[in-house]
Amino acid sequence: MSLKANSNFQTPWRVKMATAKSASPGKAPAQNNKLTVVETVSSTYQNAARNLSRYGSNAGRFGSIAGETAQLTFKGFIRFERAFANCLRANLDNTVEHGRNILKAPSVADVAVQHTAFLNDQIELIGSQIKDLSDVAEQQSKEALAPLFGYVDETVAKAREKSA
Repeated sequence: MSLKANSNFQTPWRVKMATAKSASPGKAPAQNNKLTVVETVSSTYQNAARNLSRYGSNAGRFGSIAGETAQLTFKGFIRFERAFANCLRANLDNTVEHGRNILKAPSVADVAVQHTAFLNDQIELIGSQIKDLSDVAEQQSKEALAPLFGYVDETVAKAREKSA
């Protein structure tokens, strides 16, 4: 027995289509349906255009922030390198001065005393230099990341305003 032979058998989609056809007078719903599709497509493209505009402005803003952050990072590296070079220069100057004093020492006992004092002074000096360098690095990192943190804070504030 085939399904076509049995005229009383209808699949659910045929029932829905038959109900929809009998409920709609004439061609007016079809035209409304076409207008609805056109309006939906039109609003979708309008929303996409607005979103692309926002994405473009956000990307431009983020690009300028990234550029500013990169410049500040580079300047921070230069400042850190200068501070590091100054530390090396001070250590070299101290070492040369220590060498001169060693050569002028009247006895081996004086050399030992001067060398012990030099090593103690160098340990203290290097400790303070490390602290100074870490302070420079921290300051430069904060300055370099300030534009990015500002952008993030601004974006979060705008999101909170929209949700409120």
